[in-house]
Amino acid sequence: MGKRTGRLVSQRTGLYFLAMNQADLHVPQNALNGIVTVGNFDGVHRGHQQMLATLCEIAAQHSAPAVVVTFDPHPLSLLRPDSPLPRLTTIPRRTELLKQYGADEVIVLPVTHELLQMSADEFFRDVLVQQLTAKGIVEGPNFRFGRDRQGGVQQLSRLCQSEGITFQVIEAVNDEGHMISSSRIRSLLSEGKASEAVAMTGHSHRLSGVVSQGAGRGRQLGFPTANLDDIHVMLPANGVYAGAAGIDEQRHTVAISVGPNPTFNDNRVKVECHVDGFEGDLYGQSLDIDLCCEIRPLCSFESVDELTKQIRTDVERCRVRVQQLTTPIYKICRESEWSDAVTNGQYAGSAADKEDGFIHFSTARQLEETAAKHFAGQTDLVLVEFNPALHDPDLRWEASRGGDLFPHLYGQLNPTDAVCVHPLPWNNERHNFPAWLADS
Repeated sequence: MGKRTGRLVSQRTGLYFLAMNQADLHVPQNALNGIVTVGNFDGVHRGHQQMLATLCEIAAQHSAPAVVVTFDPHPLSLLRPDSPLPRLTTIPRRTELLKQYGADEVIVLPVTHELLQMSADEFFRDVLVQQLTAKGIVEGPNFRFGRDRQGGVQQLSRLCQSEGITFQVIEAVNDEGHMISSSRIRSLLSEGKASEAVAMTGHSHRLSGVVSQGAGRGRQLGFPTANLDDIHVMLPANGVYAGAAGIDEQRHTVAISVGPNPTFNDNRVKVECHVDGFEGDLYGQSLDIDLCCEIRPLCSFESVDELTKQIRTDVERCRVRVQQLTTPIYKICRESEWSDAVTNGQYAGSAADKEDGFIHFSTARQLEETAAKHFAGQTDLVLVEFNPALHDPDLRWEASRGGDLFPHLYGQLNPTDAVCVHPLPWNNERHNFPAWLADS
């Protein structure tokens, strides 16, 4: 794939655990004198991603590493052991995502009762100043720290000022007027609204486990399944979901059933995965399933034939939905139009979009046709790439006059959701698209 313009992301491993013996912390050299953010970061959602973007900008200004400090387990696991909080990401997955969005180093603080008894002043002095030697700190408006959550951003600001440490609070990222949070994402998953949860995270919800031996009913029906056990993250509500898995460097669509099997009077809650197009043996192997969206609720069928027919429909639906949610979409617009959108913080579309009542997008395969039909000869254009998963609740794939399905967004865009903005020059009677589009 051709190289895209944008911020470079560190490829270092950068995962460290700090032993919370307060007198004997070990901080790796690469994490010292950095710009630091502290939090649970469970799910690494779009609010966290905005935090990381700001963290990386300030780190670059100071020629310092961007350092994320997270906790394991969640503090509530010790504070409320009878009602543990289901987690959205394992520590390895969380670290992978934090680094994907820009962190140079990820430090995991093991949560102990001793750690939870530290006052806000002690945590600031012992961890952030003495051990991490932080040059700067970035947090969200609701950040709390110290015993009984006694410290807030105002106290942290005063402490940073006393030590000459840069401090910045970022604004919360909202969705439909409400702050995006890990709690909201857990609530959506508990209701089976996986596509809305994914829209808030900006990435799939990963279920990692080990494939175990099942009853073999799926194979008898023509749809063999991998039963996934030993899963350490939150499961969505019972239902059928679409996802994807990488096996032997091949990407496969996966139809996922979460819950019991009422047709066969099997009340055990299971995660059964039909890996489309895969015919090998997965028993005993670790498998990562990236869950994208919901397909339908679970239900009981009167006969095996009815069940088989429904599974066939489910698998085809999964193929379509995974393709739609994982294929980048693009908007061609005037450079001045996009610049105004960035200034105003929203993009409502072109004049033609407003007339039609939706924002027109194209896939990479459709761009040449779109440019030739609607933008021939125009020289002031940009090509803007978006992740369709961020907009799925408002994104519809509708047929053009030629019958091809085009993505249409019934709503407005936040320009910060753009993955990449690229000039689209006009040369030799055609628009010159970026070389990396050929691989999309």
